[in-house]
Amino acid sequence: MDRRGFLKGSVGLAAIGAVARFDSAMAGAATLLDPSPGKAVPLPPASWPPTPGAFPGLIAPWIVQENEREGTGDWKIGGSEPAGAVAADPDGPVTPGIEGYLDTTSAVVGQRIAFHVSSASPTYRISAFRMGWYQGLSGRLVWRSKVLPGVRQGAPIVDESTHMAEANWDVTSALTLRPRRFLPGCYLFRLTGADGSSRLVPLTIRDDKSRARYLLINPVADWQAYNEWGGASLYYGRVGGRSRNYGNRARVVSYDRPYDWGLGAADFIGADLPLIMRLEEAGLDVTYATSIDVHQTPGRLPRHRAVLTTAHDEYWTKEVRDGFETARDAGVNLVFFGANAVFRQVRLEDSPQGPYRHQVCYKSSSEDPLRSTSPELTTVNWRDAPVSRPESALIGVQYDGQGIADLEVTNPDGWIWDQTGVGYRQKFRGVVGPEFDRVLSASPDNIQIFARSAIRAKGDRDTWADTTYYSAPSGAGVFASGTIGWISALRPTKIIGRPHEPVLYHATMNVLRLFGAGPAGTARPSIPNASSTHASPLPPLPKPPYAGPTVPPAGTDTTTSSTSTSTSTSTSTSTTT
Repeated sequence: MDRRGFLKGSVGLAAIGAVARFDSAMAGAATLLDPSPGKAVPLPPASWPPTPGAFPGLIAPWIVQENEREGTGDWKIGGSEPAGAVAADPDGPVTPGIEGYLDTTSAVVGQRIAFHVSSASPTYRISAFRMGWYQGLSGRLVWRSKVLPGVRQGAPIVDESTHMAEANWDVTSALTLRPRRFLPGCYLFRLTGADGSSRLVPLTIRDDKSRARYLLINPVADWQAYNEWGGASLYYGRVGGRSRNYGNRARVVSYDRPYDWGLGAADFIGADLPLIMRLEEAGLDVTYATSIDVHQTPGRLPRHRAVLTTAHDEYWTKEVRDGFETARDAGVNLVFFGANAVFRQVRLEDSPQGPYRHQVCYKSSSEDPLRSTSPELTTVNWRDAPVSRPESALIGVQYDGQGIADLEVTNPDGWIWDQTGVGYRQKFRGVVGPEFDRVLSASPDNIQIFARSAIRAKGDRDTWADTTYYSAPSGAGVFASGTIGWISALRPTKIIGRPHEPVLYHATMNVLRLFGAGPAGTARPSIPNASSTHASPLPPLPKPPYAGPTVPPAGTDTTTSSTSTSTSTSTSTSTTT
């Protein structure tokens, strides 16, 4: 879904608090709102321990040791400048003094990667940072290049039929990812010119043999969809140099070019990094891959107990969608820590530079040449014909619109709120949005709603957002936050944006602890309540103070049964481009 003109990528995540009139005086201990106006509700400690002892059997010692090493914030560019600020300019991005891209979105230890850099400065250097907790500083410097000669490379090459822009620049340097220096994880390479210009380049270093309990997916397909470098994204193309036009959008985008937004890191800083920091702060047994890796090898998913997606993961290939469904049906837990996921189908094609370097998305079935020969691969919204696979059948919820609202607890007895002390109709300021999901007709019948939040969507439409969970027949559990803003609420105070919300942080840890232990749907079968949870105004049913059990340690038998039934809500009437 296009967020430009409303809130864009990490800009949206960083700006949620401002748009929702977030009170900066609450920094460090955001306030829960009680149904009684002005009445404060006690919070659990903001320092709820994320120590390895809180996650028995779910820890990777090497991640604990790695994050004890000296951290740094030197990867940051422009102090507190939010990611995506350049791309939010409606007149188009300003060409930076230095920028670049890699020949791959992910690599393994020992692999040789190639940089393609264009620099107005006569010399520059490259610094590599592994991203994690690192005393809350979020990065560790692992490598720095020698001084390299800078050269200004050529203008974009544009395909007139699809409006695809490519750099196809010469290789300027190469690097072998040596063991012990480069460990599996998420990396930012900072390009720094002698003239002070700077830009970031992301890379995921994966471990293809890993059987870590958690697998986090960096959604590079989404990052590329919003990339206007060279003049066109899957949303807009340039007309007359600087004006932006939907009809001139690219039908194919290339990975052989820099990202024009997020300071070169696309949506990584706002949409992925806060969750990565929390995972590694706790020492959880996590490994990483990209959406292209899942497309190429969907069989990697069942090697893990839980697969995690981040704040905005909109563009999926059929291979990725099939792989997620197969994993769920094999008992793998799925977590959607965002909204607007699995919204559009894309295809990946090879380029002269390598495999899977072109991403196809016509958005219109009448334009897609595969419409008649392979209708199941048509690049339209997943819910639309001829594909007709609503995303809520997988996620439990699906995209319903844009807006900002408070997240409102309507099921305080749900296990996600264990040990948080929340009560019925308590709220978290500005957490819903800028895009949100809700239960729709294709949602599973046994869907359990933890929070249902009334919202005035863009276009002055009254609707709601849902935070949900369902248990699959295989025993897998599927959790969906229903909002892009959830990961923003995990953000530590030492990186860009507002400080964390301790209750949602605790709820996130409840999800991770349960989902890392094994099939969550077996341990915690969903208790369907969609038919009794309503949109605004919510029924004023009294609720006693909550004091439920903690999430059980791995290996504890907590299987229960439920005889509740539900009916799902009506279908969406929203439209998108």
